[in-house]
Amino acid sequence: MIGMLDSVDLRILRMLAKDSRMPLKEIARETGLSLSGARRRIKRLEQLGVIEHYSIVVDPKKCGASLLSFIRVDVNPADMEDLVSRLGRKGEVLEIHRITGENSLLIKARFEDIDEMNAFVRDNLSSSESVRGISTWLVMETYKERPFVP
Repeated sequence: MIGMLDSVDLRILRMLAKDSRMPLKEIARETGLSLSGARRRIKRLEQLGVIEHYSIVVDPKKCGASLLSFIRVDVNPADMEDLVSRLGRKGEVLEIHRITGENSLLIKARFEDIDEMNAFVRDNLSSSESVRGISTWLVMETYKERPFVP
């Protein structure tokens, strides 16, 4: 996919990643494109699926989700798809990754506090027969966290 993108596409992506509400006129000026050329480029990036959607960045601490945790879950392989589907519908769950090891998932989740995290683990993981093991890590401090930017 990266071969399909030129330096102008990448510049547009960086600008929109920094501010998804950046005016089209400013994007055109910064890239040397006409308004219609900038609009066409963005539309193409959307159609290719490079731009999946536009969103905002929220400070989780200001919204009551100050506890960030990573949870490793060893899952019965036959039940992995079902568990991933169920966990994917949980608002606390930010990311789910299948990682190397014994049929393991790595979950990134945010909670208000340790009690809420414990309840999540108990209600969604410990009580599941498909889960063979759980390890949790609490983040003490985040030095860098950002969405992907090419």
